[in-house]
Amino acid sequence: MTTIVWINVLLAVPFIALWAGIPLWLVLKRSDPTPQTAAPVIQAAPELRVHAAYRSAASSQAASSRAA
Repeated sequence: MTTIVWINVLLAVPFIALWAGIPLWLVLKRSDPTPQTAAPVIQAAPELRVHAAYRSAASSQAASSRAA
């Protein structure tokens, strides 16, 4: 391999190591020793209740149209 390829390899190795290492270091340095539990889904996303209401209405409408 030529000299230019080796120079690129030598420059790429520390760049990739820093690219992966700095975020990893930041996460490990500031890790939360007692993580909080996530909120219940219904409280966190009330729009899910709307979708559930539409699904139940659609299923009941489909059931009544099959019966007729």
